[in-house]
Amino acid sequence: MSCPNCGEPMVKAIYLGLPGEFCESCNTLTGLAAYAPPVASQTEDGPLFKFMVYEGSYWRALWHWLTGR
Repeated sequence: MSCPNCGEPMVKAIYLGLPGEFCESCNTLTGLAAYAPPVASQTEDGPLFKFMVYEGSYWRALWHWLTGR
């Protein structure tokens, strides 16, 4: 899939547990993940783990996203 804004290739991504596609050149997020509200990227204890680029199966990537591996 290519980015609707710049035409560059997009990669699969998980944002707040939702699947989507992410353009690394212009930071465009599409798919279900685009409907999630923006969340602060840092908490008092350190960075908030909310975004992950992946390849392959969404379910396997979601498991790694949930467990932090």
